[in-house]
Amino acid sequence: MLEALERLLFTAFEQNTGPVDVSDKLVVEAKELVTNLGSNAAETTLASQAFDQLFAQYEYFKEEVRTGRHGKTSQFWVQYMDRVWLLLRFQRVAKMNGLDLHITCLQQLCPLLFSMDHHNYTRYLTVYFISLLNLSDSHPGAESLLRNDDFSVCRSDIPASRTAVDLTIEQTINRHAKTRGDIVGFSRSLPAYYRWSVTRHHRASYVSATHDMADIGDLSNDSHKELTPARKLHSENQVQETIKAFSAFINHFDVQPENLVCLSSGLKVSGDVASDLLKVEQNDSKLVDLFAKFGTSECITDSDIAELEAFVCKLYGKPSYTKFDKRANFQTQIWRQASKSHSTLPKPEDNGWVIDSSGSLVIQWCEDDFLPKELLDIITEDNCSENEDSIDDEGKLSDASSDEIMSSKDEQSDDDF
Repeated sequence: MLEALERLLFTAFEQNTGPVDVSDKLVVEAKELVTNLGSNAAETTLASQAFDQLFAQYEYFKEEVRTGRHGKTSQFWVQYMDRVWLLLRFQRVAKMNGLDLHITCLQQLCPLLFSMDHHNYTRYLTVYFISLLNLSDSHPGAESLLRNDDFSVCRSDIPASRTAVDLTIEQTINRHAKTRGDIVGFSRSLPAYYRWSVTRHHRASYVSATHDMADIGDLSNDSHKELTPARKLHSENQVQETIKAFSAFINHFDVQPENLVCLSSGLKVSGDVASDLLKVEQNDSKLVDLFAKFGTSECITDSDIAELEAFVCKLYGKPSYTKFDKRANFQTQIWRQASKSHSTLPKPEDNGWVIDSSGSLVIQWCEDDFLPKELLDIITEDNCSENEDSIDDEGKLSDASSDEIMSSKDEQSDDDF
């Protein structure tokens, strides 16, 4: 898919810029690169001055398309290509054991995943990213260990064929220890399951030794399977089929610049949807910073919330907390009924609940005072001083203070509920 899009983009580059000034030397080098594909031919071609000039012109044209100068439809597909290239760079990390590239890709992926509404990925990737940045301080020696070929595992002599540690475990121990029907046949027998857990790595070693003896799955080959003539021919046919499929629909580089069009149907996308799709990269950092304000600032305006909800997600608000409150009350009701019918069950009073004066179960947040008395006095004095400052010369409360009082009353009513 990516290869087909790059070829279509280069064709549009030739049509928009006219005949490309390509020297005969570059043509000869390109033919040599295709005929004798290898590292030496690639390095020779990439080092040529003509190739640098051609590549610079192509990248300039690609940047114009990326910024929307050649239409919204082509801009959308170039942004799609950029995201695929980002994922390919992220996969290259494990193959080449590149820790620095891994950190850089994580930094670019976190805002993108947030704007795409994948908040769980963003939440934990951010912590993982910060941990990697401070690895030398939190775990001295771990950074050098990861840089010295311990970030991924190499099981063969093939260049750039390293795999992640967890994936290597899946390809070796878990695959070789897999039984017919998995553990369904003996999962109910606890002793049988324990025996399988203890001996499965030995079974995997026996299977691996049998494969080596039978010359099955030989890892001594130093070439990639994708470079065999049959695989290259198959890949080229797939690229041509993809180009043919794109050509059968509307050419996304010839669509009118002001429209974002669906290639298969030819229908125009509405303005709001087109704006959201094309401004993902522009809104990444803005939305992340705005969302971070919810944890660091108490002054969140309604416009900020509306902007996040319109582009990202439905934020957790009063309806969500109401559902949580109902769910908690339902759980306490079940526990109360179970406690009455089965007196041998653990009492809820000993597991974080207390019975109030009306006989209902309520959560016991803490056994001691929630705040020390000295700190509580300071907070009370600060609140009193703020309320005194909020009274104007006429003896009336300001609008901000009245809003705070109303919100505190609402919170108090919610607590009473």
